[in-house]
Amino acid sequence: MLTYFSDTSTHIGTLAFDVNTDETRAGFAGDDMPRTTFPSVVCTGVRSRESDGEEWAVLEDGDSHLSSQSLGRIAAHPLRSGHGEAIDDAVLRGLLQHGLRRLGESTWHEHPLLLSESTGSSAAARRGAAELVFEDIGAPALCVCHAAELICVSAGRPTATVLELNDDAATASIVVDGALQARSVLASPQLGGQQLASTFAHYISPLTGPLVPSCEGRGVTCADSFLAYRTSALRRELCDSLCRCTESAPKAVARGRGRGRVVVDLSLPSERPEYTLPDGRKIEVPDQHGAQACENLFASPVALAAVGGAPLQPLQSMVLSAIASLEPDTHKELLRSVIVTGSVACLPGVPERLEQELAAAARASPVATIAQQAHRLTIFIGSTHERKNGAWLGASILGSLGSHHDLWMSRSEYDEYGPPLINRKGMQYAW
Repeated sequence: MLTYFSDTSTHIGTLAFDVNTDETRAGFAGDDMPRTTFPSVVCTGVRSRESDGEEWAVLEDGDSHLSSQSLGRIAAHPLRSGHGEAIDDAVLRGLLQHGLRRLGESTWHEHPLLLSESTGSSAAARRGAAELVFEDIGAPALCVCHAAELICVSAGRPTATVLELNDDAATASIVVDGALQARSVLASPQLGGQQLASTFAHYISPLTGPLVPSCEGRGVTCADSFLAYRTSALRRELCDSLCRCTESAPKAVARGRGRGRVVVDLSLPSERPEYTLPDGRKIEVPDQHGAQACENLFASPVALAAVGGAPLQPLQSMVLSAIASLEPDTHKELLRSVIVTGSVACLPGVPERLEQELAAAARASPVATIAQQAHRLTIFIGSTHERKNGAWLGASILGSLGSHHDLWMSRSEYDEYGPPLINRKGMQYAW
């Protein structure tokens, strides 16, 4: 597993980390799947055995070291906002250290780190990550890549259009010759998994009543911040279990005001899947409600304005806008390589519906080079495993290539040039 070496040292066992909004995935470069996955949620108030200071700890099921005193502050979904804000150093350090322990390792000194960052994140955020890795945790080398770049690596496409349907936002971007084109990045939090789950919970609220998350078996009390996190997690669990998208355009429109003004397919079969809530109640949710929530991903800007309060681009428009931001001579190749990943893309029917909507929107595009090449549209969906772990798989592949030394920043380079050098590393050329 020789994964990184320089003129003066050789290191075995590069660690790949994908720190996403909902989950953090960690493992050794070269593996086919992450060895550990845990929620990207941390809390303060944990007393260190070695000192009297407070530490950040990962909040997850089965963590025996958490107690009621550890709920002094909970940072739920503190990462990957999609708008370039820097990640809190203490939060990132807590997640990295927890992942290292779960991988069965005790120190970073033998393990270079390949870290994914949010597509469109700022240069300041990357510099902050470099300072943390070299000054605090002490890794011998670091490579930071945008999530979209790593997704292209996992799909084997140096140039592609990437649509990430993550928990915090939907993000469309363009990667050319392995490097992200910053001007192409479009992010919409209103089309992320959290918003989708909230909308679905609103639709089924007459059936569920107040949601009561379970706090049993965690050794903690339901403080307000913890209860808010558990409520959000329960909404996502409901959405993942019960939501499904129609594979064709809706045939009817649900009239009404506010969130009720959403196009919905009334021809769905009248199936009513049963679901057991944490408080023991069993509910039956018609398929129509799940389809109604998913329609917000593809609805017209007018319908989306009724839901979110402002005109928004649906997913198909975001993809075409990202493509249109680049030169016309690239449109043909970008339409032939559209990669869809993320947790929302794992919902039944979403990739198939996106392909249909994107093909129709491309044919009707006012951009001539897009409309003329609409027949070449090809969407790479992949398996559920590839959609959910696309960025980590790319990090695993890239970290196992011993030939790409220029992507990495070593400790000696950090000592000589400082944190700004990290912004000249990474995917600056075709891999």
